Amino acid sequence: MRGSLGVWAESVSEPVIGKLPILELHINVWRDLPKDRSSIDFGFQITQPDDLNRMFLYIPAALNISDIEDLSEVLKFGETLSAVFNDTVEITSHNQGSFDVKRSNGSAFRIFDLKPNRDFAIEYVPISASQNGSVITFSSEFCERLRQAPGGAAYLRVRVHLSRENGKIFYSYASPADSWLLSRFYRTELNEFRLNERRSFPDTVVKWSENSEFRIVRVLYFLIRDFRYELLVQHVQFKRTRRLEPGIWQKYLAPTGERISGKKASDVGDRMLIYQWREDAPKLESADDRKWIEDFSAFASFKSPKDNIWAYVLAVLALGALGSALQATVYALSGHIKMPFLDNETANASSGTLSALNQSVLCLSMLVALLCLIAALGPIARSVGHLGNWIRSKQG
Repeated sequence: MRGSLGVWAESVSEPVIGKLPILELHINVWRDLPKDRSSIDFGFQITQPDDLNRMFLYIPAALNISDIEDLSEVLKFGETLSAVFNDTVEITSHNQGSFDVKRSNGSAFRIFDLKPNRDFAIEYVPISASQNGSVITFSSEFCERLRQAPGGAAYLRVRVHLSRENGKIFYSYASPADSWLLSRFYRTELNEFRLNERRSFPDTVVKWSENSEFRIVRVLYFLIRDFRYELLVQHVQFKRTRRLEPGIWQKYLAPTGERISGKKASDVGDRMLIYQWREDAPKLESADDRKWIEDFSAFASFKSPKDNIWAYVLAVLALGALGSALQATVYALSGHIKMPFLDNETANASSGTLSALNQSVLCLSMLVALLCLIAALGPIARSVGHLGNWIRSKQG
C-alpha cells in the first residue's frame, strides 16, 4: 500500500472529562469494478460525541470533492440497511437530515446525511515533490449535529471513488520465481490496508493527528473482489470469506439504478466475494476499561490472472511451426538426401529407420500441438465470455 490511511478527531474548546468520543470504524474496499476502478466506503459509528468538534479522514491520494459520496440515502432501503450492518435493522423515525434506526438487540442510533462544502471539505497535504494526499475535514457545524443524536449514538457513511491510478494505493505486484514463463499468464498481487500507521504519514499529517481524541474500539474491514482472483495468503486477523448477495447489494452499489461504468450493478455484484478482517480493542480489568486500537493493518495476496490470449495463440503457433519444421527435416533426411558412402542395403535400412523416426516425430508434434490446444481452451473460453459480456452490456 502507498502509505497509510488515517482518522482522528479534534475536541471542543472546553472538553468534558471522561467523555472522549468512541469510534467503531467500518471499511469496505471495492476492487475490480468496471474499467479497473475502485472505491472505499467508510462507516463511522460514534458514541459519546459530546467533545467532538471536528473529525478528519486522510487518504494518500489526490481527490476531488466530487469523488466523495454520501451513502445515507442508500441506507434507507431496509434490505440494504440490514446487509450493511449484517443484522436485522429497522428505521424507527425520519428527521430533517437524518433518520433513527434500531438493531435486533435493541440498541438505537441516528444516521446523518452529508453535503459537500457544507458538512465536509478537502485539504491537500504534500506526500512528495510530485504527489499530494487528501484530508477530508468534517466541519464543526456537522459535528454539532452529531452531538445532538439521542442517546449519544451517531452514524455516517461515505464512499470515496478512486480512479485507476488512485486505486493503486491498495496494491502492488510481485513476479513469480519462474516469471519468464508464468508472468505471461498470471501475477501475484499484494493487497495491503493500513490505518493510523503514523510512521507512514507525511510530516503534515503526523503533526495534525498527534492529539487525536478518538478512542477506536473496533475496526471491521471488508475487501470485496471478483471471484476470478485466487486468494493465496491472508493476514492472521482474517475472519471469513463469503459470496456477495447481488440482489441485496444491488441498490448499495448503484443507488438510483444507474450502471457502473456501463455494467449493470447486478452483473458486477454477482461476481464478487467478500473477505473480512476484524479487530476489537481488548478489555482490561474493568469491563468499561479498554486498551484502545492505535493502528490497524490487513494483508492478503492473490493470484491475478492475465487474459493474454495472444500469448497462448503465439505459443501454439510456435510449437506447431517447430514440430512441422522438425517433421519436414526428418522427411527430407529419410527420402531426399542421397548417401553415396553407403551401399544399397545399408542405405535402404537407414532410410527405413529415418522413415520410422519421421513418423514418431510427426506423432509427437501432433501430441504437443493437441496439448497446447487443450491448455489454450480455458483462456480462449474466458476471453470469448468477456467479449460476450461486453457485447451484452452495450446492447442492454
